Amino acid sequence: LMVVWSPIRDSLLNFRMEQLPAILIQTYARTGEELFFRGFIFLFALQIFRSQKWPALWAVALSTLCFTWVHTQTLLPGAQTDINAVVLFALVMGLLRAVTASILPGIIAHLMLNGAPPGILLGGVAYAIVALLARERGDSPSSLNGKTSGTQ
Repeated sequence: LMVVWSPIRDSLLNFRMEQLPAILIQTYARTGEELFFRGFIFLFALQIFRSQKWPALWAVALSTLCFTWVHTQTLLPGAQTDINAVVLFALVMGLLRAVTASILPGIIAHLMLNGAPPGILLGGVAYAIVALLARERGDSPSSLNGKTSGTQ
């Protein structure tokens, strides 16, 4: 909590209104990436590989591959990020998703890495909205993690 709070506090203390559009764009993009890659793709892979020995590792591998494929602009000359860093980041985010059974830590880490600490608050709100919509739809936490409960 202290690792996350310090950059948020510093960013909020130094916040200028002209930064708001960039923060909103960063928050939307990074939260959306996590929802798609560690949410949709991860759960899709869990369903596809549910009969395999380690479906979560297959889900990590597939979500890492898809995330890396979308970020191939890092292969262009003059790119600020190396493709190896993208692969490592995607792998760590996938493992974090598998271990915590939540995309919220990935959203926070992604926003921290991309320099939008105030966006963590907005990312948390976006996560809460998705979680509440899933709950209203009747999805249990176990079904959101690719497991079926005995009552279904």
